[in-house]
Amino acid sequence: GNRARSRESGAATSSAQPASRGPDPEPPVSGSVRTVPTGKRYCFVAVKGHGDVFVHFNNFRHGEGDPARGDEVSLVVSKEEDGREIGKRATITRRKKRSADELLEFMRHQLDAPADLAKDSA
Repeated sequence: GNRARSRESGAATSSAQPASRGPDPEPPVSGSVRTVPTGKRYCFVAVKGHGDVFVHFNNFRHGEGDPARGDEVSLVVSKEEDGREIGKRATITRRKKRSADELLEFMRHQLDAPADLAKDSA
């Protein structure tokens, strides 16, 4: 597959940290939402206590359908970049006007929920 990683400007290169997991020398700060520069409709998030997750937005691409603006966004929390092992689905409507922080908090609740997040791992 095409898994080419382009580096976005503004990558925080602080003191060299020991590679504790994976070949990722610059893991995102926990709780930070970042769009992936591949044009795909998801963002990459590190949620405390859950590690790295991918949040897929049905209409999230290069600023379109920004949940921080309260746009209607249908999101899926997944452990896989391509959307496999889908954990939770939810729709954030314009009426709710969730901020980015509220979105992250919502995602944490979704990940913490015991529902079929790991049903496919059995």
